[in-house]
This record gives sequence, C-alpha cells and structure tokens, in this order.
Amino acid sequence: MVKSPGRDVRVFYLSEFILFCEILLCIFVAKINNMKKVVKIKPNSNKEIEMFGLEQYGEVMFPNVDHEYYVATIPIIGTDKYKYVTGLDETAPSIVSLPDKERIEKIRWIREMASDIYYKMNNIKVDPDDEHFWEKCSILLPHNSSVWGKLKLKINNLGRMLNLDVVEDLLLYCVIKGGGIPEVAISIDIAKTDYEKFKFYLDEGAEFDYNVRTKKTKTKAYSLLNELVEDTTDESLRKMRYLVTILVPVQYQSKVAGETEKDFYLQVLDNYINGLSGIKESRAIDLFLDTFDKDLRKLSVAALITDLINNGEATILEDRTVFIKDFDIKLLSQDIWENVNYLLSSAFYKKFKDIVLAYKSKKNLWLEDLLPEEMKSNSTTNTDSNKQEDLVIESGDNDELAILKNKKFKKPTK
Repeated sequence: MVKSPGRDVRVFYLSEFILFCEILLCIFVAKINNMKKVVKIKPNSNKEIEMFGLEQYGEVMFPNVDHEYYVATIPIIGTDKYKYVTGLDETAPSIVSLPDKERIEKIRWIREMASDIYYKMNNIKVDPDDEHFWEKCSILLPHNSSVWGKLKLKINNLGRMLNLDVVEDLLLYCVIKGGGIPEVAISIDIAKTDYEKFKFYLDEGAEFDYNVRTKKTKTKAYSLLNELVEDTTDESLRKMRYLVTILVPVQYQSKVAGETEKDFYLQVLDNYINGLSGIKESRAIDLFLDTFDKDLRKLSVAALITDLINNGEATILEDRTVFIKDFDIKLLSQDIWENVNYLLSSAFYKKFKDIVLAYKSKKNLWLEDLLPEEMKSNSTTNTDSNKQEDLVIESGDNDELAILKNKKFKKPTK
C-alpha cells in the first residue's frame, strides 16, 4: 500500500470522526435556534470575489458602517400606483404564477403568518379561513405605507439576528422570504449564485444543511481517494493522473523532490478537495465526485483535451469553445464532457484517432484507454501475423534492414 504523505489510514479515519462530530454540533446548534425561533441574516462573502479587499476579512461592506435597506415596491398593473413586496401578498406575480397546488399551499402559509402578526400587533386572533380575512387584517395589505413604508433593515458586517417573536423582525422575515429586499437572498444556495447582487442571505438552518451536505460529500471524496491510493494497479495510477490533469490548474501542481508519482497525485488531489487550488471547497468536491464517476476512456480523452489547451496546441475561443489548431477542429460545447462525447462519436472518431496518433510521441498517453478498440485489433493482427511464414530475404545485404524493421526472417537454405 502506498502511504499518503502525512495521512496514514489512522489519520484518515480520525478526520472522518472529526467531520462526524462537526455534523452533530451543527444539528445541536440548529435545534437550539429552532427552539428560540431565531433566524439570522448573514453576510454573503467569498474570498475569491474581489470587493475592495473586504473579501479577505469576510466582509461585504466597509467596517463600522450600518446600511439601511427599505422594502421594495412594484407597480400595480393598469394603474399608476405601486405596492410593497411584502411576502404576504396573495396577488403578487410570484404567487399567481405558481401551479394550483403550490399556490394554495403558499396562500395558506401567507394567511397563517399574517394571522400571527396581526395577533402580535393587536392581540386579536383572526381565523386564516375567515372569508373576510383581509378586511379584518387590512393593516397588512401591500399598499399600506404606514406599516411597510416605515419598515427597514439596518445591518452591518456582523449580520443581524431576527427574533420571530418580535413583530418588526417577523415582518422583515416575511419581506425577505418574498424577495422584498433584493440585497438579501432567501437562502445560502441562492446567495452563492451571485455575490455581487446578494450582500446577505437568510439562514434558517439551510446553512446547516449546506454545511452538512459539504461535510458528507467531502467524506465520500476522501473515501474514494483512499481507495485509489490502496489500489496498486496501473489503472488506479492512470485514473489519478487523469483527475489531476482535468481538475487541477497547472500552477497548483508543484512536485516535492523525492515524491513518487502516486504520492504527488495524492497530495495535489488532497489540496484540491480542501479548496486549496483556486476553487471553492464545496464546488471542488462536487467536481471531483462527478469526474471520478467517469470511466477511464472518457477520463483519458478529457485529460488529452485539457493537456492540449494547457500546452497551447488548442485554444479556448471567445465563445468558450475549443479549437484544436493542427486539425482545424472546433469542439462546439463549453462543457468538456460534451466535447468528449463529440470526439468519440462515430462521425468524428477518425479525426480523434488522428489526433491521438499525432500526439502519442509528444505526450505520455495511454493508448489502451484512448483507443481500446484499435489496441485490441492490432494485438489480434500481430498474433495472426506471427503464425504466418517468416519473411524470406534473399540477399544478405538486406539483413540489417530486416533487423531494423524488427522482422523475423530466415535465410534460404542452399
């Protein structure tokens, strides 16, 4: 078994135990927050997105500054009037456009929330099924500026806790859930899609789910990587090489003197899974697992495409497609796996074969992965030819030529 640098089997299982303990801690914290009816608005920072240097400190605005966000408004169709995006509007476009079942469920949630808020404001309970519900709770209608026009979210880099037992915080919670403060995403998953638009996000335990999901997938990634390390076959070594070539940018592939090839691949992939190769950890883990599932054939082709790009023999065009210069081939997709399927399709297989054969002397290519059918066919042909008569050369002057051609021959008997 090849020993991982600084990570033997015992250390590996210890890391899994630590991940398990972190998951339990997340569950405990989430339970406590649920009992307190507290949610939090958190800053949506990313060290990989430049923001005047603030990203290095996990900040989204300048320090010692409080920002105030007010409830957004939208026009009322057919009039020159506006209404507030409250999260409690049954006629909002986002509600009306829902399928019937989802719309009914959402309207039920809106009425239950509105009933709870009205009770906290006036100590009067209104049945959500009351046919005159909105007449009795008119203070919460979306055009009422006396409530929604005065509501504001004051926040800084520390975020803000929302106590759902407090009326103002409960109103802000509904507004954010309805998209009424555009700078605050309703979940961490949505926040991560656009760091420039969303400065904050609402954490109701979704971050707990997000972190648990990341830790679970990280454990799975390490388990698969450990299987590759313990596998002593040539296939495992080739797979590790393909994974490194496809996933890890060249500048993060530094080799330490004295490292074996497998140790080198392992260290590079270990860093990659931990988010140390220029890609966010959760994204790196997802890409690793997705790539790991591919068979050796597709991995070898993807590695070849990546290698051609890294060495300047293929170019990424402005539309993000790939152009292989020497063969005048344009791979039409921005997705590497679609390009792999494109090259392996019957329509373009001959060109793909030409590419492989042209570069096989320049690169460390494993033809048994790239061209398994050709290798098998050649092996069969060579076996058959060996069974045929040896080549007969009449002149002794041709002996050297025959040897250079690596042909068996026998001189004619006198």
